[in-house]
Amino acid sequence: MTAPQPHQFLMRRDGSAVTEVFAGDRSVKWLYSSVRESAPALYRWLTHSRQFNQWLANINFDLPLVSASSSIHDFCEKSDIDLSDAVGMPIAGSAASWRDVFGRKIEFWRSRPMSNNQFEVVCPSDSRVLLSPTCNGATVNDCSNRIEVKNKLFSNQELVGKEKAWASNFAQAQWAIFRLTPEKYHFNHVPVSGVVLDVYSLDGAYHSCNPLVASHEIRPTSRNARLITIVDTEVAWGSQVGIVAIVEVVALLIGRIEQCYSAHCYESPQALEPGMHVYRGNVKSRFDPGSSTVVLLFEPNRIQFSADLVANQARIDIPSRFTKVYGTPMVETDVRVRSALGYAKPLVKGEIT
Repeated sequence: MTAPQPHQFLMRRDGSAVTEVFAGDRSVKWLYSSVRESAPALYRWLTHSRQFNQWLANINFDLPLVSASSSIHDFCEKSDIDLSDAVGMPIAGSAASWRDVFGRKIEFWRSRPMSNNQFEVVCPSDSRVLLSPTCNGATVNDCSNRIEVKNKLFSNQELVGKEKAWASNFAQAQWAIFRLTPEKYHFNHVPVSGVVLDVYSLDGAYHSCNPLVASHEIRPTSRNARLITIVDTEVAWGSQVGIVAIVEVVALLIGRIEQCYSAHCYESPQALEPGMHVYRGNVKSRFDPGSSTVVLLFEPNRIQFSADLVANQARIDIPSRFTKVYGTPMVETDVRVRSALGYAKPLVKGEIT
């Protein structure tokens, strides 16, 4: 079996390049190359069975992490898991599990400060982000490349549901994809302020979010099970970036998406419903457990992405599995929840992407 393509991402805080080590690389290559081709029925069961996915999650995440003589903090330090701002974690000697680590809460009000700019859109999670390439001022070839990249990553109709009216809002959408890795904080936060128009879930598969999967054209982003929240930001105290789709995508080992919107810290969690006014930066939901993905869709020309994220993605000196697959620079940036993703762009009549 050949060695997988190396993959690096950039740290937003200092621009340093980090090589990502994927613990499941060999398993992913085996599943999507060998099993998919030689045993399609087994492949479909492994990637589409909710029962199998939950069983696998229980095996991996519910067994005790440490012995009575060890500390969960020692374990997390070895696993490069940051607990410096965690709250309510089990103490040394307790029978902690991976699920305890994945479900940890943090003092985000202290460690993830957010600007007071009403028109700033924030990152929904601690994750690695890719943005839709822009056509503004670009050549025809560049624009065609942007469309080709999107079609390989996901389909808008698949992503929000072919039968849903919202698909027309995002036919030419700007988008941002946030890939959560296992060591990350797994609560999602609201990226924009506005009024909830719709909340619904779509059934689907449980494909891995390992970038290797992209090379097999699986498009897990729009084919996995997912929860979609539609928010109208063109309201009083809204972010003024049009209608936004927040798509939370489950992946291999993800059991469910728990809705737990909280207006203050983690207090009084509740499920989102149409008509609710939500505010950017507040806790929205939690993946339970595992690695996963969040996709934001914006109506055309409504958001100006942060310049550093755009510049990082265009780097040609950073080896990226996404660049290798899509044939255009696609370098991820590691971002923190509630940090700036971009800003509302004034709508110009007649402007198109």
